[in-house]
Amino acid sequence: MAKKTDVEMHLQWKLRVKVANEEQICAIENCDSVMEIQCNRCQYLFCKLHLKIADIIEFGMGNSQKISAVLCDHCFARRIIWDQ
Repeated sequence: MAKKTDVEMHLQWKLRVKVANEEQICAIENCDSVMEIQCNRCQYLFCKLHLKIADIIEFGMGNSQKISAVLCDHCFARRIIWDQ
């Protein structure tokens, strides 16, 4: 149930921040910095302050592996649910 709720909240978040990226602004709400780097999970662009490198689990054809990825603050907070 946590994943279903998270997906619904994530989709609402994407709708809210889409406008910022269309205006070439960081997709974190209330940040007016210019977008610079893309998040590997949500694919939106962010300023350097709202990105971090983190180890995540990538699920593939019947197997999973730990990889390093560039994540925005939003996706970094969600990784605990999605890496289970």
